[in-house]
Amino acid sequence: MNFVRLILVCAITLSLAGCGPSFPKANLAGEIVSLCKKEYNIDIKTEVIGRTLAVYVPMPTLFDITFAIDEKAQEMIQNVLLAASRVSLSTDADLLFYCVIAQDVRLPEIQVIIIKYIDDVKRAFYTDISRDEYFKRTIFDININPQSKKEQTIKEIFKKYDLDPQWEEQVLDEFFRTSPLDLKDFGYWQNRFYVKDITKPEFFAEQIAYRVKMRMREDKKLSEKFITKKVDGSYEKTGAGADFYIKFDIPTSDLLSAVGQVSDIREVFRIIVDEAADCLYGYKFEDFNTVKIFDVNSNAHLLLTKENIYLYQRNRLKMDAILKGIQGIGGA
Repeated sequence: MNFVRLILVCAITLSLAGCGPSFPKANLAGEIVSLCKKEYNIDIKTEVIGRTLAVYVPMPTLFDITFAIDEKAQEMIQNVLLAASRVSLSTDADLLFYCVIAQDVRLPEIQVIIIKYIDDVKRAFYTDISRDEYFKRTIFDININPQSKKEQTIKEIFKKYDLDPQWEEQVLDEFFRTSPLDLKDFGYWQNRFYVKDITKPEFFAEQIAYRVKMRMREDKKLSEKFITKKVDGSYEKTGAGADFYIKFDIPTSDLLSAVGQVSDIREVFRIIVDEAADCLYGYKFEDFNTVKIFDVNSNAHLLLTKENIYLYQRNRLKMDAILKGIQGIGGA
């Protein structure tokens, strides 16, 4: 994780130090390709999808034998991030986000994805937010390419049921090679970006989930007590407005502990409430009614209103008062 902190800090201090050149929106994708080739001798592929700049970085080696990001790969990713920041801040194109996808050409099924909200880069430069806050506002993930998993499943079905292979590509093209529905499905596969135009609410939802996962894993006491299996965030509009949904699967690591123990569940809810409130209040985002938090194991749930988030962040409402609203865990 130190590598991630390094590249994000560098993206602030270096790319913004000289915001001289302008990159016209007419050839924005080509400009960043030329920049990476000229200054870093890195070959990349790019595409502008709405207000999102997608960048693909193929590299000869991404991970070392310990499955940590290789030193040379770190440098390549850092340089591409610098270029993406520089271009995003020096263009007349109306961009909101950039997404960098790095893959080992020998093993493209595993990928590194970094998503940044461009306004955060500007605010960090002007010290409107701290470096730690800037880091928390970045989505950084190492995962198995969702599109590769999808296509592999279809190919296995064709093989298992001895279906005519001539229809395989047609089925994939017509039904499974589509734009992703959310950020978790982002990637690059077989010469194609699987990236959608990112909206601010879905970025905030994914960021809340990411903040929770990082806090659970980086805090030694929490990582020893809990197993963070899954945290998902989403944003949904309805006729009555809009709501955030945070669903989590974070059981205790103590096999002797009772499933759904009240104190354990409350502790996880406490962390999620804290991170959700910090994120949404930090962005001063108001286009929602509630944050609905669900524990998939115990079915415990909590409805966190926008008003309570603002009261909590202004120290006018205590966490214990918020947690009294948890439903589905007996006497809690």
